[in-house]
Amino acid sequence: MKNMSRALAVAALAFAGAAAQAAVVISTPLFAGDIEVSGFGSVGAGPTLPSTNTFTVKYSNLTGSLNFQALPNGNYTVSAGGTYSFSGFGPTPFSGTVPVTPVYSGYLGSSGLTPGAYSFPFGSPLGVDVPFGFTLDYDGNASPQVMSVLMGLGFPFVNPDGKGSLTVAGTFFANGTSAELVFTESNLTWSGFSNTLALADAAGGGNNGVMDGSFRLTNVSVTAVPEPTSLALVGAALVGVGVMRRRTRG
Repeated sequence: MKNMSRALAVAALAFAGAAAQAAVVISTPLFAGDIEVSGFGSVGAGPTLPSTNTFTVKYSNLTGSLNFQALPNGNYTVSAGGTYSFSGFGPTPFSGTVPVTPVYSGYLGSSGLTPGAYSFPFGSPLGVDVPFGFTLDYDGNASPQVMSVLMGLGFPFVNPDGKGSLTVAGTFFANGTSAELVFTESNLTWSGFSNTLALADAAGGGNNGVMDGSFRLTNVSVTAVPEPTSLALVGAALVGVGVMRRRTRG
């Protein structure tokens, strides 16, 4: 029993230490190239949203790197910021710098990934094709800042909460400069990312079912900080370990 309580204490303290830190979900000092997003359909008259739950993203001429942190399942407040530029989609290029800003709060869970850090460098040969896939489950709320931007762009979103699953399957190709990912949505309680892309294409991309152009991301980071409910679970685990230790001593 003493060994078990010691093991539980170590595990709980390790989780508490990790949870107390802001975990980087995605970061990059530089990630640039060409992108083509398709498969989401086009908005019909009315407007009528297309009946699709998939879209495909193709990358080419990639340089830079992506760093990805797989988090334990839990409730998080997610923030994002960095410098971006994009040209080729719509009549004019756009760019800017976004300070670190909350974008989402709620549950995030994944399957098909082992928690830990993953790094993907681009611009030089990988030697072999690298398949990549996982499913992300979410149930939470877009931040007021995100809702304000969407409504300012004319998107018909009034409810910030949403739930769903997003499955990602694809390949980073051996040349080290191209990749293709297929996104599939399910269990949605909102219109979904695919339909959001269709609305964006209708608003400024010609409504042809394709969004493409050249992009550049610099010093971009997406961070996730555990919400109090997740930290409370850690505290409960530590209390349970303390009770077990007292009983073994008694």
